Amino acid sequence: MPLPHHRVLFISYSHSWGEWSLRLYRAIFDTKLYFPFRDDRIPKTADWWQSLCENIETSVAMVAMLTPEYLSSAFCMGELDYALKLNKPVVPIMLNLPTMQYPRQLNERNIQFVPAEKAWNEGMMRENVLAAMNQVVIDYASGRYPTETTAFLPRPDTLRPPVPVHNSAASPDDRQIQEHLQAPTDHVAKTEQDVTALIKRYYETKRSNPFTAGNLLTQISQRDDLPSFFDVADEREELQPELDREEQRRKQQAEEIRKREEQEERRLKQQKEQAKLAKEYNDLEIVVTHQKPEKARKIVRDWLTRTGYPDKKDYLKKLITPINKLLPQPFAWVEIPVGKVKLVSENGWRMNYIPRGQSHLFDLPAFHIAKYPITNGQFAQFVEAGGYTEHQWWTKAIWERWESKDWTEPKYWNHEDVSGAEYPVVGVSWYEAAAFCKWLSAQTGEKIMLPTEQQWQRAAQGDDDRTYPWGDYWDTSRCNTRESGISRTTPVS
Repeated sequence: MPLPHHRVLFISYSHSWGEWSLRLYRAIFDTKLYFPFRDDRIPKTADWWQSLCENIETSVAMVAMLTPEYLSSAFCMGELDYALKLNKPVVPIMLNLPTMQYPRQLNERNIQFVPAEKAWNEGMMRENVLAAMNQVVIDYASGRYPTETTAFLPRPDTLRPPVPVHNSAASPDDRQIQEHLQAPTDHVAKTEQDVTALIKRYYETKRSNPFTAGNLLTQISQRDDLPSFFDVADEREELQPELDREEQRRKQQAEEIRKREEQEERRLKQQKEQAKLAKEYNDLEIVVTHQKPEKARKIVRDWLTRTGYPDKKDYLKKLITPINKLLPQPFAWVEIPVGKVKLVSENGWRMNYIPRGQSHLFDLPAFHIAKYPITNGQFAQFVEAGGYTEHQWWTKAIWERWESKDWTEPKYWNHEDVSGAEYPVVGVSWYEAAAFCKWLSAQTGEKIMLPTEQQWQRAAQGDDDRTYPWGDYWDTSRCNTRESGISRTTPVS
């Protein structure tokens, strides 16, 4: 037997779960396979309870959202019982409900339920409902359920659904519906045996509710006492544009709902992400408190860079050790302002980047340079911190070359003539000096590096192209060179 061609799915739900049911409505609508129906589609002027019954009768199946509120509502259970008495397929969705509360009526018929979580999952629900409806199609084909050619013949009085009783113990859903109905006991489902009454209802709803009119027209078309003046085919042709417009309107409404929900989902996702980031940021306190400062700085800095989250608690400032507190005195920075420097290669070697006999003018941004040479006492901080045993401060090539040579300190480190704490460190290669700068950067949070050739000359020469840092004439007393005759390093001061 064929599946009824309307493919309307009647969504039975408690109004307490209206938002959830609306999302389910949209998910089913978007499949283009079935058209969902909710009671909010019933016009305010219509016989609400009668309209519910008619839509249950003309639906291909009922999707029942089983919740605690649903089970406590006589109206909701009335819809379910009516569908079962009509032998309609029911797709139960167990939502926020223990398995032990599964309705007896469904359990006795061995109807399997669709599990659902309180948190909406559109993909999962669409997939589960479609899977359940695939079984419904199979059951229709096997003759388990009546098709539209037999659904309403006959229509005995036993098909009337139970009517909720108005009393103080009614559920919130029922009280709300009872207020809407004013006198719910007057709205018992009526079995329209008089074809004239059906035609009258059809004309009354033709403009206001095309889909209800379509359902009525289906019922009328199945009557054997149809009057000759009523042309079903002509009515279908006339009603179709109204149905198309109504369907387009509902599609637009569903699209607007979808966009609003997507915006809300994005907002909630962002809110959830911000809450997660806020928690992670607060948890960084553990890292700041218990990790080594250099490792904690790296973890915090990498996290802040990756997430873009503001450092509201100034974790990095707490982890930074000012260089004048980290290194023994004397130490100070000298600011070199922005300017130009000219490098001349009068006696340059063959591979020099400035050809011999030529010069090049460089533009330099402002920078800072250490006022004093690094002393043994200052370099000792690097040695004692394990600088020679941690490869993170060294280039890969030099680490692999010297790792096996038990290299733990600069050359001449223990020579009495040059090993005083206040003396400038000597016997240090470019690699060791670069490793010291990298280590110092990690401890202080500052970008510290060896000066370039241009920075060296800019710091020593200034803006007036002087030959020596102190002027254009050599002065033996101003520096420790061979000419001074000191023949050893001197304390830095």
